[in-house]
Amino acid sequence: MANMKPTALLSALLGCALLWTVCAAAAQQEKIFESGEGADFTLTQPTKAGDLTLQPGAYILRLRVSEGRHLIRFMRVEESLEFRATRIFTGWYTDTRETKAGEAECRMEPLGATVQATEVTTASGDGMPRITKVMVKGKADVCIF
Repeated sequence: MANMKPTALLSALLGCALLWTVCAAAAQQEKIFESGEGADFTLTQPTKAGDLTLQPGAYILRLRVSEGRHLIRFMRVEESLEFRATRIFTGWYTDTRETKAGEAECRMEPLGATVQATEVTTASGDGMPRITKVMVKGKADVCIF
């Protein structure tokens, strides 16, 4: 680096600064938080989350911030059992597929501590249960609808 010309060093520093600025702007625009293990739950009947109607089944949550809005993405989990014959193994395989069921906007409020288990709170009314708040394992916020 002692033999590096001042213009080359300046160009390298400006390039790094530009890259950092572009990455910071992209991260600010949309930030996805993978909830990880324990962000799943099961519904036994149709349930509303904001304007979204979720059908009975297993779901995984993804918390997202986009343009200053807090969103929960509900991913429907479907498993299928298939018999396959391959060169290495012949037998039953369980395939898991996640499909996007939709997103609902919520208001985030800080909690005093990290959540130990995912908890989805519902309230009855208007003939259909409605999700009122969601706490995701490992997070220190509650999402209120």
